[in-house]
Amino acid sequence: MNIIGCVSESQWLEERRKSIGGSDAPALFGLGYGASPLRVALEKLGKAPKRPQTEEMLLGQLQEPVIRTLYEQRTNTKVAYHGRF
Repeated sequence: MNIIGCVSESQWLEERRKSIGGSDAPALFGLGYGASPLRVALEKLGKAPKRPQTEEMLLGQLQEPVIRTLYEQRTNTKVAYHGRF
C-alpha cells in the first residue's frame, strides 16, 4: 500500500503536479472549466499563477471526502488527510 501524506497546501500542490488528475484530464481535451492544455502544463511545471476559486472548484472540495475514499479503495493507496489547508 502507498501512503500519500500532505500537511500543507504547498505539499499537496507538489503531489498534484506529479500526475494527471480528474480536474486535469478534461482540460487536456479542451473540455475543462476555464483550463486549457497549456494551463495544465504550466501548473504541472509550477509556473501558472494561482486561479481564483470557481463554483466548480468549491463543489469539488466539498466532495473530497467521498472522492478520497473511492481513490483509496480503487488504488490501494492510503491518503493521510490533515484537513483543508
